[in-house]
Amino acid sequence: MAYLQKSNSISQLSLAKIRSYMAGNSKELIDAIGKVVNKNLVSSCSVISIVHTWEVKTKITERTSKVILEQKEKPGESLVHKDEPKDLHEFSYEDLKAYGVKANGVYSGILYGTIEDHPCETKIECPSCNGTGICRTCEGKKQITCPVCEGGKECISCNGTGTYTCENCEGDGECPECDNGWYTCDECYGEGTVTCPDCGGSGNYIDETCNSCGGSGYYGNNECRTCHGTGRFVRECRRCDGEGTIVCENCNGDGGWTCKECHGSGKCSHCHGEGGFKCKACDGTGKCGKCKGKGKIWCPDCHGKGVCFECKGEKEITCPRCGGLGKYQSFTEYSISKEEKSEKMLCSLPIKNDEIPSIDGDACFNGVVYDFFAKKANVFAVDSAVNSLHDMNSITIKKWLSLENYPSYNKKEIPNDYMVIHAVIFKIPTSKIVLKCNSKEYVIYIVGNNLTVYYDRLPSWGAGLIGRIRKLVRK
Repeated sequence: MAYLQKSNSISQLSLAKIRSYMAGNSKELIDAIGKVVNKNLVSSCSVISIVHTWEVKTKITERTSKVILEQKEKPGESLVHKDEPKDLHEFSYEDLKAYGVKANGVYSGILYGTIEDHPCETKIECPSCNGTGICRTCEGKKQITCPVCEGGKECISCNGTGTYTCENCEGDGECPECDNGWYTCDECYGEGTVTCPDCGGSGNYIDETCNSCGGSGYYGNNECRTCHGTGRFVRECRRCDGEGTIVCENCNGDGGWTCKECHGSGKCSHCHGEGGFKCKACDGTGKCGKCKGKGKIWCPDCHGKGVCFECKGEKEITCPRCGGLGKYQSFTEYSISKEEKSEKMLCSLPIKNDEIPSIDGDACFNGVVYDFFAKKANVFAVDSAVNSLHDMNSITIKKWLSLENYPSYNKKEIPNDYMVIHAVIFKIPTSKIVLKCNSKEYVIYIVGNNLTVYYDRLPSWGAGLIGRIRKLVRK
């Protein structure tokens, strides 16, 4: 069956009257409904069955807290013994919350039953020198090989030269950006002028055969006045005034620029023409700055004394476990994190999950089903929850509450965490009516104390059918 769909609530439905028809006289009710349906609907309809029963829904809430256990020690015997049991299994989650201190949502404290007293030596062999009293770093020699130059004595930054080669000029001291302090213009190649674009460098705007004398230079027996006897008609270029060149606009006729990098000096601006720099690590000496060219330094652990820095050559130290008191206590410290809560609702009716909360019923069980702490189940109430239904839907309820539905908490692998599963079980009064109309069966459910109608499908006149049943059951 598909998920049932919700219809209008029947607010005046008398379930008490419907359920007064038991197995012995249910035929009377079936016949009565059939007569009303056939009378009011032009269709061949009959009531096949009416079943009055109980369905169930369950609200399951799971709360989980992380429990962390740490073994610790404390010098002396300041921890007070109490009567709580040593076995962690005998502590409940509520016990630990009561004994602990809460900070930032986390309970923490000492598991008092785990406190134990231990005798201890006040002095122990020095672990740094293994009881020899000699500095292990320099082996009593007071000095060690310089860790910077590894005994080579030379400055490793400049390889003993005392200088760095300038990377800008590669050591030649000359400015790499210019030619002796000058940028040559790439338009005029340093000339300051370029060919006049109007006359192509000829200086003339027009230069052609004189039309007046035909290029002879004479007009009749006289000199041609137009070309002055040259035979050519020439007009000077106005842009270059007949020079054939103009001032370079790129460099304004200067032929180039002074280098901005070296300000015209022609020297490298980084090293100022020196070709390199004095090494700062060795101040130009070429010697290792750590050992000053000696290859060795005073031992940093014993400060050049040659004896163990921790025990000062005494070969023993105060016991860190007991602080020299000769006794210490071991104990277990616990912390319990903030609860994580999850919730779900289940229903034995085939309705959608978002419809489950709207189904009204009577709570028949409300309590803790499982309570796990430190690998032990303190409460196991599944049977109580199932018995509250008097065997009705017991298989369904057991399946919902079974540990198999909680893969993190099975019977074989229960962690130290705390988990509690709380359940509320509701009994839902339900009437199931099966109608047969035109050779097809239709199922209608009247569910809950709020008398909500659900159905999987209805005929095309289904709204009228619901209305007729409403009138019937109100009578």
